[in-house]
Amino acid sequence: MFPEKVCLLLKITRDTSFDYQLPMKEWFNQHYPDFFVYDLDNFSEAMVTDYALKLLNNAQKIVFILQAEPNSPLGSLLKLMPVVMRHKHKVKAVFQGEHKAIQQMLKPLNEVVYNLPEEELAAAIGLV
Repeated sequence: MFPEKVCLLLKITRDTSFDYQLPMKEWFNQHYPDFFVYDLDNFSEAMVTDYALKLLNNAQKIVFILQAEPNSPLGSLLKLMPVVMRHKHKVKAVFQGEHKAIQQMLKPLNEVVYNLPEEELAAAIGLV
């Protein structure tokens, strides 16, 4: 059984080290406790990405949060984006950072929020 409300938190970075502290994940859990939050990065293994794909395919509401550093390799994002676009009618995307290729990929989505301060995100996402 998969959750109906999913938040995918994808970190796109040049650094291959893993972060145990994800402030955006903590913020999202605090504001939207009814969402299942799943985090991965551009270096995630195939098994991690495959589970994210299953979550996307089974969710009724999707929040897709991308935190990106310029010129970082796209990695697992390339596998996720076609599925995100297939479900774009139920996706709200949040983009934090700077990455020209990702910004181009997000253009077809109906609801995308770019680089908002944390205090404005809840209103912009509009899930409350």
